[in-house]
Amino acid sequence: MLVMAILYVMIVVFRENIVHLPKRNIDKISLLMKVTVIGTGNMGATNTLLTFGKWCGLFVMLFDIGKSLLAVKLAQWFFPELAYAGMLAGGSAVAGHIFPFYMKFKGGKGLAAFGGIILAYNPYAFIGLLSFGIFLIWITDYAIMLT
Repeated sequence: MLVMAILYVMIVVFRENIVHLPKRNIDKISLLMKVTVIGTGNMGATNTLLTFGKWCGLFVMLFDIGKSLLAVKLAQWFFPELAYAGMLAGGSAVAGHIFPFYMKFKGGKGLAAFGGIILAYNPYAFIGLLSFGIFLIWITDYAIMLT
């Protein structure tokens, strides 16, 4: 009974916050669903960054990194006897990011998803490459150069 009450309160609060969103935020949310028809036409973090700003781009980048990191770690956990299970799972996550069948095989470029594989195997290399990428963006002010 308590769980149902908590769920009801969460639904009411969520609904009330959605109702009071400013129109410009609702427009951004509706455009997020159509990210492939604006900007560069890609479904990745770079296009989201260029089109919707740094916070949306950061969210998409973290999600892309996280999905391949999770794929690698789960494969290593479920199949510890297979030496290349994590690499195969990470490569599949990157391929699924670049060529999603539900979007007519037109996805992102796979850089952030590949970053998740690097993070899974060598966090220090990931931090170094990420720092170098942020430095390049800061120097050139041109985010698309990295991809």
